[in-house]
Amino acid sequence: MPHKRRNDHFCTIQDLSELIIEPSGGIYVRPLEPWNEVYPGIFIGDKHTALCTHALKDLGITHVINAAHGNLSNPYNGFVNTNSTYYDCVGIKFKGFPAIDDLSFDLSQYFVEAANFIESAL
Repeated sequence: MPHKRRNDHFCTIQDLSELIIEPSGGIYVRPLEPWNEVYPGIFIGDKHTALCTHALKDLGITHVINAAHGNLSNPYNGFVNTNSTYYDCVGIKFKGFPAIDDLSFDLSQYFVEAANFIESAL
């Protein structure tokens, strides 16, 4: 099956790399803002942005993926305690994955489900 082009909302690894390094002239640079639009209509943000539903609504965010989905009772304190109920009050759809911010964690197990969620949002 042929791949869709970028304007059909399909982003290859090369596309993502170009989007990340293009503004900096070819090197990876940590974002200065708590959120960045990394692809038309797709934003990446930090924990504090994810918790501020009114800021998300002001940005026009309609869907949130939380790649650090968990709860405060978990011993790993890097989780962000949100769920679909948390975003219901502002009409934002939610998908959470209990990923751990560690090089040994295999995040790829969530790629297909996350991509489907993003595709439905677009």
